[in-house]
Amino acid sequence: MSQGRRSPHDRRELIDLLEVHLMGEEPTLSGAEIAAEVGIPYAEARTRWRSLGFTEVDPDEPAFTHRDLEALRLTQQLVELGVVDEEDQSALVRTMGRSFARLAEWQMGLLGRVVDV
Repeated sequence: MSQGRRSPHDRRELIDLLEVHLMGEEPTLSGAEIAAEVGIPYAEARTRWRSLGFTEVDPDEPAFTHRDLEALRLTQQLVELGVVDEEDQSALVRTMGRSFARLAEWQMGLLGRVVDV
């Protein structure tokens, strides 16, 4: 291995650390737990996540963080306050999803450069 290059094991470790850093914590909550905490049906929560561009995961798989819980809680509050109706909600979530996708692409570019050191 040339000097300055990371071994595959070191890269995986680095990626895991960066992922936790970017997400704020390791995923510990399932989609079912988050939906129940917010007080909405899991199917509704799943629809919002799909609109944001998340892949579908098993309802009981710990794939979400407390930040995800807070985001779902905030969108639900907007609905309950009448700030957004169902049509506006879909447009809002899709727009947020596109913005987050661009941010994720940028972060992955940075991550790629760091890991490839």
